[in-house]
Amino acid sequence: VTVNPLPVIGAGADQVVCEGTSVTLNGSGGVSYVWNNGVTNGVAFTPAVGTMTYTVTGTDANGCVNTDQVDVTVNPLPVIGAGADQVVCEGTSVTLNGSGGVSYVWDKGVMNGAPFIQAAGTMTYTVTGTDANGCVNTDQVNVTVNPNPVVNAGPDQTACANELITLSASGSANLTWDNGVTNNVPFTQGPGTTTYIVYDTLVTGCFDSDTVTVLVHSLPTIWASDVTVCEGSEATLAGNGAVLYSWSNGVTNNTPFVINETETFIVTGTDINGCSDTASATVFVNPAPDAKFKILNMNLTTSNSATGFDNLSTGAVSYLWNFGDATQSSNDFEPFHTFPYNNGGEYEITLTATSEFGCVDVAIKYVHVFQDYTIYVPNAFTPNDNGQNEIFKPVMEGFDEDKYTLYIFNRWGDLVFESHDMEVGWDGKFAKQNFEVQDGVFTWKIEAGLKGSADSKIFVGHVSILK
Repeated sequence: VTVNPLPVIGAGADQVVCEGTSVTLNGSGGVSYVWNNGVTNGVAFTPAVGTMTYTVTGTDANGCVNTDQVDVTVNPLPVIGAGADQVVCEGTSVTLNGSGGVSYVWDKGVMNGAPFIQAAGTMTYTVTGTDANGCVNTDQVNVTVNPNPVVNAGPDQTACANELITLSASGSANLTWDNGVTNNVPFTQGPGTTTYIVYDTLVTGCFDSDTVTVLVHSLPTIWASDVTVCEGSEATLAGNGAVLYSWSNGVTNNTPFVINETETFIVTGTDINGCSDTASATVFVNPAPDAKFKILNMNLTTSNSATGFDNLSTGAVSYLWNFGDATQSSNDFEPFHTFPYNNGGEYEITLTATSEFGCVDVAIKYVHVFQDYTIYVPNAFTPNDNGQNEIFKPVMEGFDEDKYTLYIFNRWGDLVFESHDMEVGWDGKFAKQNFEVQDGVFTWKIEAGLKGSADSKIFVGHVSILK
């Protein structure tokens, strides 16, 4: 009898796998194998969670049979959690944390526990978690990012004190300002710089804000000095405290103007910031005196060149007389004055009357001092070379030597002599023919201008030649 040894049947090494993992059992040491629990040798199957012992019965070529066992342990998959879905506002960081494992891998570049910023919209993130057994499972979470409102507080503003300011922000209907400001409602701000914040909140709870700065300049301090002038004279008003000035009633800053009665003017001054304020100035007008006088003697001559004056001025307390003849002026109320008696001429008399306020008025009149004149013309002369009464020469005083002409005519009207020099007389000769005329009566004519005057005189007479 031949006794064959039993085959050494092998079921393989024990296996540990994760839930859902297929297992393949392969016997060894025989030519055929039969497994219990419905397993087929070399055919994969998926065991349930837990530990199961599988027995293989192997038969060798001699028909001898033996068995072996193998344990298959199936660890359950971890329960991986991606966390609750999140809803945040734009710009808010999001942090995803896996749970149920010992390590986690997220898709879309996310790192477990590391914050990140997502663009507006909804995104699904998947986490793959691994437990201590190396088993892996996944979970997903949705992150919704709601957009923030787009709010604009508007441009920065500059204003002047007491000027209304209006802040107009753009955004949703839920705009609110700090500092008690209401959108599109005017308000005032004290001098200085203030920053205002506007908030905009959507129904999603998302909000945004923007700021605007308002600079309010103080008003300039404007002042102008009162002015006192005399009636009819010029006044000049000057504003201070600004760079530009505008006056009421057509007045121009620092430009003289004529005024006749007391009046108050308003000046508006504007500084380099464009801010304006006002001030007032009064021009006090003192009454001007009325200078008047009368010349008592208007028929003055070089021999009678003195006259008095009637002072008819009103509203004056002092007087200054200038007589136009280079003599000393007078402060008398009604002076008596003697004009030059050596020459006639016209003189300008000026009366300056001054009031108690220092206001002045001037009156001007003219007086003419006529030149007195005398003329002596002989009626005969004897040009006989005896040294006596040889020349016919008139004697004249008060006449202008440069305005003198002497004519001598014979009885037929012929011009026998002419002289333009008072010192040159007629010697009895016919000047043009240089011979002595016969005795007889000749006609003379003198044209002469008065000294210091435009007046001239003409004299005609007869002279006899006796030899």
